[in-house]
Parts: sequence; C-alpha cells; structure tokens
Amino acid sequence: MFMGSVSAASNSSLTWTEVENSSYAVQSFTESKGDIPSSVSVSGKKVTDNAYLEVLCKAVVKANVNDKTSVTVVAEGNAPAPSGTASGTLTKSQYLTVANNIKSFYVSNDRAPNYAESSLGNIRYETLVYMYSKIMNYYRIHDTLPSSISFSHISGISSSGAYVDATAPTVNGNIPWGTYNTPKTVTLTASDNADTTPTIYYRLNQGAWSSATKTVSLSMGEGRTYLDFYAYDDSGNRAPTYSGYFTIDMDGPSVTASPTGSCYNSSKLVSLIASDNFDASPVIYYTLNGSDPSSSSLRYSSPLNITNTTTLNFLAIDNMGNVGPVSSEVYTIGNPVVNINTGKTYSKIQDALDDVLTLNGHVIQLYSATFLENIVINKNVTLMAALDAVVNALNSSLPVFTINSNGSGSTIQGLVITGATSSYGVYLNQALNCNIIGNTLTNNNNSIA
Repeated sequence: MFMGSVSAASNSSLTWTEVENSSYAVQSFTESKGDIPSSVSVSGKKVTDNAYLEVLCKAVVKANVNDKTSVTVVAEGNAPAPSGTASGTLTKSQYLTVANNIKSFYVSNDRAPNYAESSLGNIRYETLVYMYSKIMNYYRIHDTLPSSISFSHISGISSSGAYVDATAPTVNGNIPWGTYNTPKTVTLTASDNADTTPTIYYRLNQGAWSSATKTVSLSMGEGRTYLDFYAYDDSGNRAPTYSGYFTIDMDGPSVTASPTGSCYNSSKLVSLIASDNFDASPVIYYTLNGSDPSSSSLRYSSPLNITNTTTLNFLAIDNMGNVGPVSSEVYTIGNPVVNINTGKTYSKIQDALDDVLTLNGHVIQLYSATFLENIVINKNVTLMAALDAVVNALNSSLPVFTINSNGSGSTIQGLVITGATSSYGVYLNQALNCNIIGNTLTNNNNSIA
C-alpha cells in the first residue's frame, strides 16, 4: 500500500489544543502558498512535516472517539518519492480508514508514506497533510469530525515553516458588570499579540450571536441585559467566553400601607410595604405630621401604632438612589362617621344627620364599625360605607332606617342592615325617589317597605 523505509524515535507530544491550533496554521499556510509547510512550530515545539502527518492521523482517530488527550510526536523519516494525483471528497468512514492505514505504515516503516490508497485513487503525501489538517481544523471549530472532506491536490513542500500563534486575544469592556441608574454604552475592545484586528463575537439576552472587528459599542437601556462575548484572532485562537449582566434601574420603588387610611374606632397597627423592580429591600421613610418625607425623615422598621387622627406620608429609596413617589394615608381614630362635606366626625349616624351643619345633598361616610341604632332620615343625604359598616337595630320592633318625606331622594349604599326582626330594614315613610343600592339586608322581618 505504501512505499519507503527509515528509523525514528519518540521525542515529545502536543496537547490537544496545540494539535487543533497547528491544524489551522497548516491549512491556512497551504491554502495561501500552494505548498505544505516544511514544519509547524507551536508553543516552542517544532514538528517537521513528515512527523506532523502522523500526528494528524493519530488525532483524527482520537477525535472519532472524543479522546482529547495529548498526541505523541515521533521523529519520522521523509517520504522518499511522493506520488499520486487524487483529489475530491471522502466520506468520514473512508478518511478514518486511510488514517488508520497511515498510522500502521508509520509503525512498520518509521517514515512518512509517499501516498495512500483510496477510492479516489492514490492520494499524494503532501495532499494527505493538507487533507488531515482540514479535518482537524473542522473539529477545532465544531467539536465534531466532518461527515465528509473535500480536498485539492497538493504536490509541493515549502522551504518555510508554519508558525502557530498560541496566544488567545483578550477582550475588555469600558465599564464593569453591575447596576446603574442611567443608561450606559458598553464598549468591548479586543487585542492580540499578533493579530491587529481580532474578531469579537457577542450576544444579548441569549439571542443570536453577532460579530464585529476589534471593537463594538452596545447600548444598555432600562432593565436587565445579559451579555456574552469572546474573540478569535486570525490564528484561530479563541478567548474564553465572558458572561454577565448590566442592570439599568431608573425607577423609584413604590410603597403601600396596610391597612389603608380610613376612620377607625380604635388604634391601628399600620405596616408599610415597599416594592421595587430590582432592589429587594428599599428603605422606607415616613412622617406623621403631614409634611413630605425625605431621607432625613424617620426610617421605617416595624409597624406603626396609630392611636389618634394622623396623616401618614411615606416614600422609599432603592439602593441606586432612585426616590419613589410620596404617598399619603389619613387615619381617623375614634369616630367612624364622617360628613365629607364638612369634615366633621361623629360616633353615631343619627348625630351626623341631626347636626345643623349637615345639609341636603351632603354625603355621610361610615367606616369599619357596628352601629346599634334606629335611624330616622329627614334630609336628602347619601349614607354610604367607606369600609365594612354594619347597622343593627337598637329596637328590633322599629325599622333600622326610616326615611320620611323630607328625606326624599336620599341614598343608602353598601351597608349591612340587620336586626329589625319585627319590622323593616328600610321603611320609606312617604319618601320618594330614594336609592337603596348595594346593601345586604338580613335578619329583618321585611327588607324594604
């Protein structure tokens, strides 16, 4: 099958990365000059062409079983009379068979073959070096062997050798990963010991990869942007992939109070809860005197005990210094009845209705309480629940609400009306055009009359 003979000895090895990088250098050299290099130098190691073909064939066989251990280099003899003119395409199984045959030839003859037999005819020695450098360079890029390989006929050995630049480029950004409160432009710049224009590959938010020569500027807007990038030089050296994210946070946090402001008949523990798009624990500041809060105000740490009528103002500041809006809640403690037109408060509904300051058209709001009353309405007013309000008959034989003619047009809305077990929940005593809506009437002898 092969022709020739000579002696050789094992003297060194190439790491898997050195084999991959040198294959790129040999393929590029051959395609540029038309001849294979007389040697290839990588990481201070110089391998002659006749020994390098054996290295390539060993590597291809290893790659087929995903074995990426080092490859021994043996000082083999030259091919004495290279011959053969075949070119074209071999399938994976065909070029693996040829590689194993070449390995066996080296073991038996201690020298490079003049040619190798194939289905295409005899493949010349120099062509074999070129073909297997293409196969290994494909593996370097794709981490798998090609399903087939196409090659042209090569018939010469250059007096020059190929040099492998084994130093990967570096990529630096102008700002570090992190969180910022203004939009940023991230500029990536690649540099290399030999290549003046390395290529940067990058992607945003796990999307498609893009590339740029030497430098690229990327705009980071509101939100969180994930960035991956690496670089290649013209010798095929790949920088490691760097990954991280930039967070642009320009929104201040919001704060809610629980319970919300209202009229209560006893003190309340009020909790303030802040939420932010990125900061898990914004700082809350508050005032109890109606003034606007700031970072110099009281700092919230635990629920506030509101014991008297209080205007509670509050805001939050996140860890980027973004200040949220001021929110306000008013807590009226003690009297659960409020005339929203006059601002006066009362402990009983009837007191609010009988007040001379309460006029036709006024709105009386009832807050969270249970009122034990039988109520008589003699004005055109609106009685409505701001929170859950229960009106229970003091005397179960009388209506809970009696609306006389002077109360025509009145509205009763959103109340629980109960307890008139021998009478009516709402009794319209010659009153017209009243609106009794959204109420729950229960445990009355009759609901409305």
